[in-house]
Amino acid sequence: MLDEAKRLAARAALVKDHGPEAVRGILRSAFTRGLILRTLIMSGIAIAVLIMAGCDSAKSPETVAKDVAAAEQKASTEVAKSEKDAAKDLDKAAAVSLKQ
Repeated sequence: MLDEAKRLAARAALVKDHGPEAVRGILRSAFTRGLILRTLIMSGIAIAVLIMAGCDSAKSPETVAKDVAAAEQKASTEVAKSEKDAAKDLDKAAAVSLKQ
C-alpha cells in the first residue's frame, strides 16, 4: 500500500512538473521496453527448443550405412547413364563429321 502511495505521489509530481503528455510518454516507453524484452526472451526460448529438438535426431549406424549404399548405387547408375548418353553423342558427332 505504501509503495502504491509513493508511485502515485511520483506520478503526480511528474504531471505537475512536465504535464500529462510527458507521463504518458514515459509509461508508453516503459511498456514498449517490456514488450521488446518479453519478445526477445520468448524468441530465445523458441530457438533453444528448436535447436535441442534438431540435435536429438541421430540416426543409427545401420541406417546411415543403408542410406550411403543407396546414394552410391544411385550415383553409379546416373554416371553410367551419363557415360552412355555421352558415347551416343560422340557417335552422332563422328557420323556427322564423316558425312561431310
